[in-house]
Amino acid sequence: MRDTLGRRLIGLALIAVGAGYIGDLMGYWYFSIFFPGWWTLFIILPCLWSITQEGFHVGNVTFLIFGAYLLAAANDWISIRLSFAYIIPIFLVIFGLKLLLSRSHTAKIEKKRSPM
Repeated sequence: MRDTLGRRLIGLALIAVGAGYIGDLMGYWYFSIFFPGWWTLFIILPCLWSITQEGFHVGNVTFLIFGAYLLAAANDWISIRLSFAYIIPIFLVIFGLKLLLSRSHTAKIEKKRSPM
């Protein structure tokens, strides 16, 4: 089911981009896929894809938040000067929560060895 969802999402995105360019060429509206911070989609979209395929993990959610932060900063939705000081402490808190809430590596190995 996840494979068909991904194909449908990619298909809808391609249709939207194609229809946007057709409307631009015919003079109905202005359309461009390049906007301030468009490059952040190279961070955001793989993270969203990873979340749909593998579920929520610390890595994909962290990079999704980081990509969204860069997109917001590129569009001047937030002040990067005021919020840049918060990035390192936030990542430290996320990493600390991961260490506290995840099972240890040895516990995972022991679980695999023990017969059920």
